[in-house]
Amino acid sequence: MKALKRILGNWWVLSITAAVLLAVVLVLLLPLIITALRPLVWRLSLLAGVLLIWGAAALWRTLAKRRAARRLEQELAGPQTDP
Repeated sequence: MKALKRILGNWWVLSITAAVLLAVVLVLLLPLIITALRPLVWRLSLLAGVLLIWGAAALWRTLAKRRAARRLEQELAGPQTDP
């Protein structure tokens, strides 16, 4: 149970799963209902949109974590005084 919580609590696993499910729905299932989305160009643009949004969210999260780690490192190091 602990391993399952660890996997389901992982942002990367959840976000990639959500992006894949959304891409499948938009690229494969939605064109079956809306016939205007059947051309390959529209399907690829929907896929690109999902990938761009996921990539932007992943980049934002990674940069925010780096910034927080840098701030924590500076705070733990204390003031830099050279004698």
